[in-house]
Amino acid sequence: MLQLPPISGTIRMDLDPLKQAFGEASREGHGWGAHMDGVMKGIGVAAIASAAVITTAFVGVGSFIVDATRDSFKLADDLHDMAINVGVGVESLHGLGLAAGLAGSGVGDVAESYKFLGKNVTEAMQGSKEAVAAFDRMGVAFADARGNARPLEEVMMNVADAMAAMDKGARGEAAMQLLGRGGTQMIATLSQGSVALREQMRLHERYGATVTTQAANAADAFGDMLGEFDIAWLGIKNAIGQPVIEGLTPALEGLLDWTRTNFPDIRNSISAAFGAMATELANLTGGFRAAGAAGDEWGLAIVNAAEMASLAIAKSLDLLDSAERKRSGAGSWLKQQTTQLEIGQLEGQIGHKELQFAPEA
Repeated sequence: MLQLPPISGTIRMDLDPLKQAFGEASREGHGWGAHMDGVMKGIGVAAIASAAVITTAFVGVGSFIVDATRDSFKLADDLHDMAINVGVGVESLHGLGLAAGLAGSGVGDVAESYKFLGKNVTEAMQGSKEAVAAFDRMGVAFADARGNARPLEEVMMNVADAMAAMDKGARGEAAMQLLGRGGTQMIATLSQGSVALREQMRLHERYGATVTTQAANAADAFGDMLGEFDIAWLGIKNAIGQPVIEGLTPALEGLLDWTRTNFPDIRNSISAAFGAMATELANLTGGFRAAGAAGDEWGLAIVNAAEMASLAIAKSLDLLDSAERKRSGAGSWLKQQTTQLEIGQLEGQIGHKELQFAPEA
C-alpha cells in the first residue's frame, strides 16, 4: 500500500518586540500605547487562530493527496494486469468499464466479457463450428479480409451494434454465447450500441478519468519497487530477529530442561498444597459451624460472615510461607500477621484441628 507523509504547515509570528515597545510607551503616559498594546494582543490571538486554520487545511489537503494517490495507484496497477490477462489495451478496458458503470455493471464484468470473447475468437479462428456459428448468428466478423483475427475492441463494438438491433428477448442468449456469464451483466451496456458507448468513453477521456497505458505501466513498475522494498524489509527483520532467537535459545533450552527434570516435583507440590488447603478449609468450616451452634444464634451469624475472609487470609498466608521460606523469609513474617478473629472470646487456632469457643456470660 502506498504511504505518503502528511503535509502540514505552521505560521509563526514573533510579536514580543512590538508588544514590549507599546507597553513601554503606555507606562510613559502615552495613552495610545496602552490602546495599541491591546490591539497587538488581539492581533496575536488572531494570528494563532489563523495559523491553526491554515495548518488544519494543509493536513486535510495532505490526507486528500495520500488517498487520491493510493486509489489511483491501485486502480492503474489492477488495470495493467487485467488488460494483459484479457488481451486488450488499458484504455479500451477501462473506458468501456467506466461506460458500463453508468449502466449498473463495471470493469470486472467488461474484463470477463472480453476474456470470453477472446476465447471464442480463438476457437473460431481454429475452425470451431460452434464458435463460428455464434458469430454468424449475430452477424459479427471475427477475422479481417486477410484472415487474421480482428482486435477484440473492434469485435466488441460490433457485438454492441448487433445487440442494439436485436429484440430484447434474444439478447440474453446471444450475450451468453459470445461473452459468457459475464456478458449477461453487460446487456444494458452493450444494447446502447457502439456510437453511444464510444461517446461515453470519449467523455471520460476528456476529463482524465480513463487510465492510460502509460499510467498503468508506471503503476506496475511502482508496485514492483514496493514489492522489492517489502522483500528488503523482511531481510532487515530477519537480520534483527534471528540473532536474538539464536541468543535466547540456550537459555530457553536450560529452562525447559530444568522444567522437564523437576516437573513431577512441581506438579506434586502444587497438588499437595491445594489438597491440603481444601482439607483444612473443610475442617475449619465444620469447626466454626460447630462452635457457632454451641453458642447462640448471634455467634453462628457472625461466624458465617467471617468464615470466608478468615479462611482465605489464613490459608493464603500459610501457602506463601511454605513457598517463600527459603527465598526471603517473607512468608514467615506474613504468617505472624495472620488475622485473629475474636468473636466474643472465640479463638480459632488456624492450621490445627483444635477450636476453642468461650462466649461471654
